[in-house]
Amino acid sequence: MAIITVASIKGGVGKSTLAIHLAAALQIQGLNASVIDADVHQRSTERFLDRRTQRLNGSAKAVLTASGIQTQAGQVGPHYFDSTLRHASRQGHVIIDLPGSKCELLDTALLRSQMLVSPINESFVDLDVIGTSKGLPGPLTEAVLLARQQREEAGLRPLRWTVVRNRLSTLYSRNTAAVDERLRALADQFDFDIGPGLTERVVFRELYDEGLTLLDAMDHQDVKPTLSTVAARSELRAVMETLALPSRF
Repeated sequence: MAIITVASIKGGVGKSTLAIHLAAALQIQGLNASVIDADVHQRSTERFLDRRTQRLNGSAKAVLTASGIQTQAGQVGPHYFDSTLRHASRQGHVIIDLPGSKCELLDTALLRSQMLVSPINESFVDLDVIGTSKGLPGPLTEAVLLARQQREEAGLRPLRWTVVRNRLSTLYSRNTAAVDERLRALADQFDFDIGPGLTERVVFRELYDEGLTLLDAMDHQDVKPTLSTVAARSELRAVMETLALPSRF
């Protein structure tokens, strides 16, 4: 079973939305998947799942659940996190939604995961967590490089890293080209893949408030799909294909 960490060390990049939809896409294909919400302060994923349980009233579609994490003084200790992760991975696929800042749980997650997915926006501020214009590693890349070294020493398989360009504008701009150029240079230097993400759409905010995902919106009797929903579903399928995950939905 795959353990996938969604992390970017920066907030506002659509990380929780992506994590929720990766898990939902796996589950709609009959695969067990859970989400670990490791952001004990924001709790975006946990709040979404609370709404989901109420909205779907315990139906089969509400089985997307968050594994509980024990906390101590408002913090998640690495021991608790590791224990929770091991338990959840025995049940099926696990998607880890990490905080939008650097935390000690990142190192544990990267050691246990087979894949890291890092959403970024069309911004040099977002790129800075990966690398600078001079080619120096940013804080996220430093954590990845350390994890790769530790995994090699432990005889573990290499960590696959994919950066997805999330919440992009559909309009071309000079900034788009400049970000793309630097991102590709960093990808060559630090060995990560680049893939498409989910564009900025009102539908994501509306569905979040209802406890629903794009995949629910296509066939839920109380939700009428729109052209935006259909297009976003195609984007999600492209993300799954980029990550080499099942996308038969």
